[in-house]
Amino acid sequence: MRTRLTQATIALTAIVGLALGLLAVSVHAQSETAKPSPEIKKLEVLVGDWRYEGEQFEPPAPGLPFGGAGKFFGTVTSRFVLNGFFLEAKIEDNSPGGKTSSLQMTGYDANSKKYVEHSFASDGTISVATATLEGQTYTVSSTMTTATGKKVLLKSVATYTSDWSRQTGAVEASIDDGKTWKPWWKGEGRKVKK
Repeated sequence: MRTRLTQATIALTAIVGLALGLLAVSVHAQSETAKPSPEIKKLEVLVGDWRYEGEQFEPPAPGLPFGGAGKFFGTVTSRFVLNGFFLEAKIEDNSPGGKTSSLQMTGYDANSKKYVEHSFASDGTISVATATLEGQTYTVSSTMTTATGKKVLLKSVATYTSDWSRQTGAVEASIDDGKTWKPWWKGEGRKVKK
């Protein structure tokens, strides 16, 4: 009995050891072949600390985040994370509605050939977006869902200077699934630290 148990233990140990060895080789091979795409590397120009300010217009519907019309300002800190496959942006916004903190993750979807963004705000708002970068222009189409379940479609366009140190942008919003669009805000930003 003891010999059979010992043989089974040795066999099981050998099988587990082989499986772990193959797993380690597989993970090592994947880590050598998986590299961030050239498209995500294009966003390296956005890495750093930014300051922005602008004017917010009356929201397209009552009860949306960021309050009513007025001035806004804030900061964005961007860096690559998860082995350079994603751009993380931490946003601290001061708007007529008060302070909001947000976390945004941007990656590149090789199938759709678009950037994909997921944003989460301290007021419970979640946004999912696709974006393109053509020259100095970053165009985003997103769906924002508030903590109370209101859905808003957003279109934004940001244009950067040739040295990528400044940008101007504007956002339009639709509360009727894209049938009508209304300007929501316009602003400008500048990089303050790489």
